[in-house]
Amino acid sequence: MNEKVELSKEIDKVREKVAQDFHDEMGNNLASISVLSQLIQNKLGSAGQEVEALLNKIDIASKNLFSGTRDFIWAIDPKNDNLREVYYNLKDFGEELFDNTGINFYASFEQTNDDVSLKLPSGWSRQLVLIFKEAFTNALKYSEADAVNMLFVVSAEDFLIEVSDNGRGFPEEQLNSLRGIKNMRDRSSKIKAKLAIESTFQQGSRIRLRRKITQKGLIDIEANLK
Repeated sequence: MNEKVELSKEIDKVREKVAQDFHDEMGNNLASISVLSQLIQNKLGSAGQEVEALLNKIDIASKNLFSGTRDFIWAIDPKNDNLREVYYNLKDFGEELFDNTGINFYASFEQTNDDVSLKLPSGWSRQLVLIFKEAFTNALKYSEADAVNMLFVVSAEDFLIEVSDNGRGFPEEQLNSLRGIKNMRDRSSKIKAKLAIESTFQQGSRIRLRRKITQKGLIDIEANLK
């Protein structure tokens, strides 16, 4: 048992170092590319519109890559193997995504039992974040809602993450054809969680992910919801 604990600690140390190194090297270099392309654009003025268009594409690509890299670095860091860190990550993302869009975003975290551990197995945080970032993005693109709500509830038996909107909803046949929905279901199956998607045309949508917890308050990797 002690060997497993020590091995887990060593793995966490390696993950922490990789996250830090990745941030310092990749993050800083990508930021430099973006800054340099903007400086070149400023110097060109109106003299090189063709080149300016290409530089603009480089700037957009580097920013997109930096955003994806930032998420990857976040997932590597062992301190983020925690439900509350997942909540804060999604809360920050939602506030930024819906800012100045006309959509009000609300988030809340409820823990009904303080003895329950919020620690997650390695890799789960990334799956949860990607599932609900997809949900947020779909709400922004398609829902025509003016309010999106995110709720985390952690009890002694399970944890629940729910995202709902008051938009136009989707017909069932359209809902099942969206690739993003398939990806969300695939990711939830990787952590053996139950994902329920409810959408009624003109009445909004609700996405609920529920995962069982052991009696000891630790996430049970093998447990399945009935």
